[in-house]
Amino acid sequence: MDQTLHRSLKESKAHGSERFPFGIYWYQFAPGAHVVDSHWHTESEIFYCIEGEVLFQINDTEYVPVRAGEALFIDGSDIHTGHARGDQGCSFCAMVFD
Repeated sequence: MDQTLHRSLKESKAHGSERFPFGIYWYQFAPGAHVVDSHWHTESEIFYCIEGEVLFQINDTEYVPVRAGEALFIDGSDIHTGHARGDQGCSFCAMVFD
């Protein structure tokens, strides 16, 4: 991947604080929605699907859907994106930590 493009996808958001570098985020999306823009961050992430299905791509690998009750580990610096799949939409929790 072109290094300029790679740098442009880096997420600038701080996750947690310096004393507690851990962020938890809850989301809910309609059917077919684009749920995670292509991005990366130095921290690792655990993506836990609460309801519905999300089709994930990490770097150049497309994964099968992450279904309700399943989780996905995303290593720091991996570019990742996701889309809601199915007709019920999805909800999930993302835990981002250093």
